[in-house]
Amino acid sequence: MSESSVALGGDHAAIKLVLNLSFVGSVDRELGVRRAWQACHRQYPALGAFVVSSPQGDSGSPARLVSSPFDSEAWDKATFIVCHDQDAIEVCEKMNSAPMPICHWLPASSEVVIRMSHWRVDGMGIFMIGHRFLAHLAEIMRRGPETCCIANYIDHLPILTNPLPPTVESLLQKQEKQEKITPDIERAFERLAKCYAQHSPGIVFPPRHDTCETLPSTNGHATIRLDAATTRQVSAARRANDYSFTAAVHAALIRAMTKCPQKPLVNSYASFYLIDLRKSFSQCASVAAQDNCPIGFYIATPPLYLGGLGLDQRPSINSYDEIARKLSLIYRQGLPNIHTAFGGGPAAF
Repeated sequence: MSESSVALGGDHAAIKLVLNLSFVGSVDRELGVRRAWQACHRQYPALGAFVVSSPQGDSGSPARLVSSPFDSEAWDKATFIVCHDQDAIEVCEKMNSAPMPICHWLPASSEVVIRMSHWRVDGMGIFMIGHRFLAHLAEIMRRGPETCCIANYIDHLPILTNPLPPTVESLLQKQEKQEKITPDIERAFERLAKCYAQHSPGIVFPPRHDTCETLPSTNGHATIRLDAATTRQVSAARRANDYSFTAAVHAALIRAMTKCPQKPLVNSYASFYLIDLRKSFSQCASVAAQDNCPIGFYIATPPLYLGGLGLDQRPSINSYDEIARKLSLIYRQGLPNIHTAFGGGPAAF
């Protein structure tokens, strides 16, 4: 993000999903992937929605999201790219901003890279889209991507009743009319925000020395591969210590941060943790009918704080086990019990 109010010429954040595919027999892989991507748009019209700016001179009218009718040829032309002789890392590193979701097919490595802007989909949503994409691909390959019945299969997919799913803001407005937010919940969130503000900035992975003078550019990637035996050992240790999976991974990242040079006197970690709101909204008819809303941003981000990370401070929680234990408690708290830590009873979201 730019703090100088100057446009960066692209998204400040994007989400990418890489699928490594294995095909059986001699099939037209590219056509199958292309058809599966078409099926995703057919089933989820919001996947191809685009932003329409307010009329020139009308500052009071906000930009709005508009969905377009399904057109397989236009969708292919705008969003499907074949990258020969490249793998996913090379494609991700050279990927530029785009107004629409992009599906890259990489025949050399048999990979698919799906990229979307941060405002179109969140982390859980892109996994849901990936799952649906693979389900369509499996069915298309079963029928044969070259057969004439594939177009009929895509045309008869169930389409969401509302092409644009409800936003969190619209759902909350309905909730506020039914039940007002109580003072104890307000105080709980105020304390969380105050705690975060008091301990920020915290430790970070140090940036490159020239990042203050440069704009965001291509990505860098590092890959760690765990074999099956190592994965089983890590999973068994996590369960034995009662760490959540997310907390175990996050603790490893924080532990690595503590080994990097930091600003003097910085001895805390202040950030936010993510909560998927889809289950909280699942009782709303508009959400239940939307297949849990894969398209959209349905993530809440309560603040997260860990103190005593400084090497020169006692007591400190520098060990991996202590960090993972504290993070597990935070992640299990969730929104339904957001102010239990402050001495109150569970508060329903």
